[in-house]
Amino acid sequence: MKTTFPSFYDFVEKSSDRKLQQLGKDFNEFSQGFTRVNQFGTYKIKNKNFLLGTSPSWSDIHNNLDAPRAITDILFSEIEEEMSGDKLKVLALLGSAGCGKSTILKRLGLRLVQNGRTVYHSYSEYIPDYNSIYHTIESLKQKVVLVFDNADLILFQLPSLIDKLSACQYPPIILISTRTNVFDTITSKLDPIINLTEHRVPNLQREEIIEIIKRLDDNNLLGHLKGLSYENRIKEFELRAKKQILVAMREATKGESFNSIIKSEYDEVTPLEAKFLMSCVALTTEAGFTISKQDFISISEVSPAETLFYLERNLSDIIIKAGSKEDRLLLRHRTIADFIIENCLDVDTLKKVYLRILSTLAPEINIYDWKSRKFALYREIINHYKIYNRFKENINNARELYESLIPYFNMDYQFWLQYGSLEMEGKGGSLELAENYLNQSLSLRPKSIYVKNALGNLYFRKSILMVNESDAYGYRTHANMIMDDLLADKFNEDVYTYCIYLTGNYNYVTKKISDRDIIKKELEHLRIVVAEGLSRHPVNRRLITLKDTIFNAYLRTAVEGNTTYPALKMEF
Repeated sequence: MKTTFPSFYDFVEKSSDRKLQQLGKDFNEFSQGFTRVNQFGTYKIKNKNFLLGTSPSWSDIHNNLDAPRAITDILFSEIEEEMSGDKLKVLALLGSAGCGKSTILKRLGLRLVQNGRTVYHSYSEYIPDYNSIYHTIESLKQKVVLVFDNADLILFQLPSLIDKLSACQYPPIILISTRTNVFDTITSKLDPIINLTEHRVPNLQREEIIEIIKRLDDNNLLGHLKGLSYENRIKEFELRAKKQILVAMREATKGESFNSIIKSEYDEVTPLEAKFLMSCVALTTEAGFTISKQDFISISEVSPAETLFYLERNLSDIIIKAGSKEDRLLLRHRTIADFIIENCLDVDTLKKVYLRILSTLAPEINIYDWKSRKFALYREIINHYKIYNRFKENINNARELYESLIPYFNMDYQFWLQYGSLEMEGKGGSLELAENYLNQSLSLRPKSIYVKNALGNLYFRKSILMVNESDAYGYRTHANMIMDDLLADKFNEDVYTYCIYLTGNYNYVTKKISDRDIIKKELEHLRIVVAEGLSRHPVNRRLITLKDTIFNAYLRTAVEGNTTYPALKMEF
C-alpha cells in the first residue's frame, strides 16, 4: 500500500474515521494483488535472460529488450478510444503459452502510463476480493486500466468483478490475458451486454522478425544466426513464424528443435536433487504461481546451504527470482515448465514431485482461505482432470497419488471433491468410490454448489447405467432433487448446474424411455429449462449446443418409428 498509494497511506493511518479505516483495508487488499505500472525505469543492470527465453520482467521492458509488435499498437489505440467512454470495457488478449502475451501486456501498460494513463497490473497469483477492488477503483475518481495477466486464475471472480465495476462512477477498462483453450470457460460467465472485444496474438510478421533479430544482434545473442546472411537470418525465423515467439527464438538461435533444446537442458542438470528441485518449480510455474525461497528450501532433501548453492550455481538462469524482494522463484518460462512436466518426467518422478510439494505446503495451507497464494496453488495442481491426463490417463497412477495425499488433506472438502471426480473420469473409474468420496466432500462442505453439481452428475450417470428400470428411475429422481434445488438458488451463478441437469435428463430420456409421447413431453420441459439457462448465460457455448441438440431431438419425435437421437457426452 505504501508503494501503490503513498499519499493516501499516511492520511488513512492518522484517521480515526471508520469509513476511512475500511477504505485503507480495501487499498491494502488491492495493493497485494496489483502493481501500479511505473513510468520510469530504475533498473541499472541490463539482464539479457529475456532474449534467452525467460518470462519478461519490467526491467526487460524498460530496457527495450522486447521487439515492437503490431498487436500492441492495436490494443493501445482501442484503449485510448475507450478512455473517454462512460461504460466498462473488457478486452481479451488470447494466445497459446509462449506466444508473447505477457510481454505485450507489459509493453502496452508502459505505453499507456507514458501517455498519462493510470494502469494497474496483476499476475493474478493473489486475488483481492472484488469488493475491495471496487471500493479502491471508486475512490480513485478517475478512469483506470486493470490488466490481468494469466486471467484463468481469476475465473471464479471475473463475472462478479465485472458486474461490480460496471457500477463505478468511472468504470475501468479491463484487459484480460489467457490461453485460448481456457477462454471459452471464461466467456461462458460473461453477460453479452458487457462490451467485450477479443484479440488474438498473431503469428510473427516480417517487420517483427527483423526487430527481434536486431535486438539479438545488439545484445550479441545471435547464436546459430551469427554466420548467416541478413536474408537467411530472416528466413530462419520465417520458417518458425507460426510457432510461439519463445519457440521461434530458441530454435532460430540454437539451430535445433525447441523440444531437443529443452530436453537437453533438463538432462544436463546435476545432481539428481537439483534436477528434482527444478521439476518441483516447473510444476508450480506451469500452474501460474511462484514459490518462496523458504518453501524451496523446505522441499529440498539436502541442507539449506546445499540447496541455495544449487539455486545459485546449478540452476542459475533456469530458475529465476521474482518479486520486489526477489524472494520468489519460478522457472524462466511457463512454456518450458509445461514441456518439462509433460515430456521429461516419468510417472514415478511426477508422483514424487506432486507429493513433495503438497506435503511441504500442507501445514501452511488454510483450507478455508481461498484467497491465499498457497491454497490457490494447491487447488490448481490438485485438479483431477489435470492429474488424470498428466498420469497418461491411467487412473491407478492417479489414485496412488491421491491416496498418498490423504494424510495431509483428509479434512479438506476440495480434496475429496477432486478425488471423487477422478473416479468419474475416463476408463477404470468406480462410481461407487466416487459416490463415497463426494459424500465425504459434502459432509465437510454441505452448501458447496460444486460438490452438489458433481453428485448430480454422478447420479445421472448411474441412472443411465442401471439395467433395472426402477433403480434407474430412482437415481434420476435423486439427481433431479439435487439439481432442482441448485436451479432454484438465485445466488447460484454456476452455468454447469444447467449443463448437468440438461445433459443428464436428456440422456435418460433418449436412452431409457421408449414411449414417444413421454419423450416429447420431457424434451418440451428441457427446452424451457435451456431457454432459462440461456437467459442467465446467453453466450455459453455448451448451453447453445444443448439447445440445438434438444431441439433436434424434439423434431425427431415427429417422425413415425424414429428411435435414434443425437448423443451428448456427460463430461464436466
